[in-house]
Amino acid sequence: MRFRDRSDAGRLLAVKLAAYASRPDVQVLALPGAAVRVAFEVACALDAPLDVVAVGRLQGLGRRDGNAGAMATGSVCDLDEAVVGALGIPRRVVEALTSNERWKRESCDRAYRGERPEAPIRDRTVILVDDGGFAAQGVLRAAIRSARQHEPRRIVVGLAVASRMICDELEHDADEVVCAVTTEHGLLSERWYGDDVTPTEEDVRALLDEAAHGQLTARR
Repeated sequence: MRFRDRSDAGRLLAVKLAAYASRPDVQVLALPGAAVRVAFEVACALDAPLDVVAVGRLQGLGRRDGNAGAMATGSVCDLDEAVVGALGIPRRVVEALTSNERWKRESCDRAYRGERPEAPIRDRTVILVDDGGFAAQGVLRAAIRSARQHEPRRIVVGLAVASRMICDELEHDADEVVCAVTTEHGLLSERWYGDDVTPTEEDVRALLDEAAHGQLTARR
């Protein structure tokens, strides 16, 4: 195991992203779930605001790993058409699953953010954080496309751990890819952590509140 937990991974990733510290144009966006703990440490270390991008795998397309597609806010759908075609999934089924996942993403977004408005990212440098990119290329691509709709100046993907192949592939979509630990083989990201606890919606809201309070206190 390389990391004690997601917080440990976030602190290491923050070191790799030190060039973006204390810059007023930086916005950290976390993928939902355990990645929020990684992103929290990054945001605190860089003195940057933290928010969550509502994105997730498109389930029900016949792939256990969920890599046949992904959905993000802004009606973004990253669908692996080759997988859908090979499985012979009817278009009406795909559309139904997409509609259902869009509703779930919107509900997730409201649950995480509450009354807090969505973070403005137009003309800003967005650091999109994930805890491991081994099985999430589609999810990350969907998150990048969703962020692009808001016209940020730059999108940086920050990965706690990922294979070299995935980093290379993501460089086609993002402006920069920064990885705390890069490997030659695509192992499950969970193998790299001493914990595997997914934060609840309440945990995520608490982390967002704490990050916002910490940044406000630091700037007084």
